[in-house]
Amino acid sequence: MTAARLGWGIAGGVVLAVLGALLLAFALTDDPVISPLDGAWLVALASYAVAGALIVSRRSRHGVGWTLLAVGALVALAGLADAYAGYALESGAAGAVSARWVQSLLWDPAFAVLLIALPLLFPTGRLPSRLWRPVAAVGAAAAVCLVVVSALEPGPIGTDLPVENPFGWQAGAATLDLVDALAEALLMLAAVLALAAPIVRYRRGSAVERRQLQWFVYAIGLLVLLSAASAMTELLPLGDGIGVVLEIGAIASVPIAIVVAILRHGLYDVRVAVSRTLVYAVLSVAIVLLYGAAVGAAGAAATGRGVSVLPLLVMIGVAVAFQPARLRLQAFVDRRLFGWGRNPYAALQELGRRLVFPQDSDDALRSVVSTVREALRLPYAALVSPTGETRAESGAPVGEAVRIPMEHAAVPMGDLVVTPPRSHRVLSRPERRLLEDLARLAAVALHATNLTDELVRSRQELVDAREDERRRLRRDLHDGIGPDLAGLALRLEATAATLDRRPDKARAEITATARRLTAAVGDVRRIVYNLRPPALDDLGLEQALRQRAAEFGHGDPARGRPPLSVRFEIEGDLAPLPAALEVAAYRIVSEAMLNTWRHTAARHCTVTLHLDDGFRVEVSDDGDGLPATVSPGVGMTSMIERARELGGRCSIGGGPQGGTQIRAVIPVRA
Repeated sequence: MTAARLGWGIAGGVVLAVLGALLLAFALTDDPVISPLDGAWLVALASYAVAGALIVSRRSRHGVGWTLLAVGALVALAGLADAYAGYALESGAAGAVSARWVQSLLWDPAFAVLLIALPLLFPTGRLPSRLWRPVAAVGAAAAVCLVVVSALEPGPIGTDLPVENPFGWQAGAATLDLVDALAEALLMLAAVLALAAPIVRYRRGSAVERRQLQWFVYAIGLLVLLSAASAMTELLPLGDGIGVVLEIGAIASVPIAIVVAILRHGLYDVRVAVSRTLVYAVLSVAIVLLYGAAVGAAGAAATGRGVSVLPLLVMIGVAVAFQPARLRLQAFVDRRLFGWGRNPYAALQELGRRLVFPQDSDDALRSVVSTVREALRLPYAALVSPTGETRAESGAPVGEAVRIPMEHAAVPMGDLVVTPPRSHRVLSRPERRLLEDLARLAAVALHATNLTDELVRSRQELVDAREDERRRLRRDLHDGIGPDLAGLALRLEATAATLDRRPDKARAEITATARRLTAAVGDVRRIVYNLRPPALDDLGLEQALRQRAAEFGHGDPARGRPPLSVRFEIEGDLAPLPAALEVAAYRIVSEAMLNTWRHTAARHCTVTLHLDDGFRVEVSDDGDGLPATVSPGVGMTSMIERARELGGRCSIGGGPQGGTQIRAVIPVRA
C-alpha cells in the first residue's frame, strides 16, 4: 500500500468515525450526549486528518502530514468512543464502560501530538536539530505516563454520565496522583519548549521556511481571534449557532494554513490573508456593536417607552456605510502591510509627484529611493551607477541584496538595489514587477540627473575655457605685442630727436621700426586667426578649406614630402552653419590634412562635408594607414575634443580601402 492510499484511508476512517459520533450523539438519543460546541470541536479536529492526507499524498515522508493524521485519528476515535458511551448508558446497550475507558486514554496523546510534535516538526517534517530530541522524548514520556495514569486511576471516568474505572488501582492512588502531577508538568514544559522551535527556525531558517512559518503564526492568530469572537456571541441572540460556526472555523484554520504553507507557500502571500482578516475583523466588531445598540433600542421601545426608529436607522446606516468603510479600511491596512505594493499605480503616481519639484539633482535621486522604500516597506534601497558608485541610498542594508537593472534608451544606467524585509527575505512576483516599473522611472530620473550634472560641468568648462582664452590673450598682448609697441614708440621718439642732426641714421631707424611694426601686425593677425580664421568670414567654410588645401599641393622636396591632391565632396548647403560649427569643422579638416601631409606617404586625400540632420565630416587618404599601436598626439586629441565640445563625436581609424579615415559627426542646432 502506498503512503497516499494509507493516508487517505486513515482520513476516510476519521470522517466515518466523526459521522458515527455525531449520529450517536444527536440522532439516536433523546438528549444529545455531547454539547454542540464539543461536536464542533470534533468536526474541526477531524479536518486535521484530511489535511494530513493531502500532505502525505504529495510528500509521503513528510512528518507533519503523519502528525496531522495521528491527531485526527486519535480525536475521531475518542469522540466516537465518547458518543457511544453516552448512547449506551442511555439506551442500555453493552460496552458503555469499555468505551468510556478507551475514550479517556486517547485525549492526552492527541493533545501531546498536537502541542509538541506539530511545532517541533513544522514546516520541514523534521526536528530543527538533534538538540530538540530530548524535548520530543520528554513529551512522549509524559504522554505515555498520562495514558497509564488514565488507565489505572480509580474513580469515575468522564464528566457527563460518568462511570467507575473498571481497572482502577485503589492501592496505588497516591503514586498515580504523583505521577500524574509530574507528567502534566513535564508535558507543559515540553509544550513550551516545542513552541520555541518555530521561533528558532524563523530566526535561522531560509526565506521559504520564513514564509511557511508566517502562515502558521497567522493560523494561530486566527484561532485566537475566532475563539474570542465565539465567546462574545453568547451575548447575542442565536449566539450558540454562530459560536459553533466560529469554533469550527477557528480550529480548522490551523490545518488549512499548514497545508497552504507546505504545499502552496509560493502561490499565496500570507500578508494578503492577514490584510483581509484584519479588515473583516474590524468591520465585524463594528457591525456587532451597532447590532447590539439596535437590539437594545428595540428592546427599550418594546417595553412601552415609545416607538423607536433607531434600529431601522442603524441598519440603514450599516448597509450604506459598509462598502465605503470596507474600501477605506482595506486601503489603510494594505498601506501598512504592503506599502503601495497592492496599488502599483499609486506608487508610480507618488514617485512622479515627488519628481516634479526637486530642489536639486541629489534631491531627485533621494526622492526615488525613499519612494521605493515606502512603496514596498523595504529596509534599504539605493541607486548604483554602472561604475559601482552609490548615487543615492535610503535606510540600512539588511540581508542579501536584490539588484534590478535600469536602462534608458537601451543604455545601462546602473542598478536599483534593495533588500527585502526581514519577514520574508524574498520578493514576490507583484513586488518585483512593481520594482521593475519603479526602476524604469528611476532610470529616467538618473538620466536627467546625469544630464543636469553634465550641463553644470559643461557650463563650468565653458567658463574655464573663456577665462583661459582671456588669460592667453592678455599674455599675448601684455607680454608680446604690448612691450613691442611700447619699445617702438620709444624708438620713434629717439629717432625724431636725431632726425635733423643725423638724417641718415634716422632713416635707418625708421626702416628698422617699420619692419618691427610689420612683425607686430603679423602677431595681431595670428591672434585674430587663432580666435577665428578670417578666411571663414571672407570666403565661407568650403572656399576657406579649399584655400587651405592648396597649401599642401606643392609638397616639400626638402623633407621628402610629395604634393597632396585634395578632392572635395560637398553635400548640402553649408552657408547657414553656426559660427562655432564652422570653426570646429575648419580646424578638424585642417588638422587632418596637415597630419596626412606630414606623417603619411599619401598622394590623394578626399574631404567629404555632408549637411543633413547633422553635420558629417570625413577625411580619408591613400597613405600607409595608422600603425598597430598609436598614441593620440596633440592634433588627434584636439580634433576629438572640438567635436565633443559641440555634442558630437570624432573617430580616427583605418579607411575601408586602406589609408586613414577621420570621421566626425556634429549635431546642428538652430
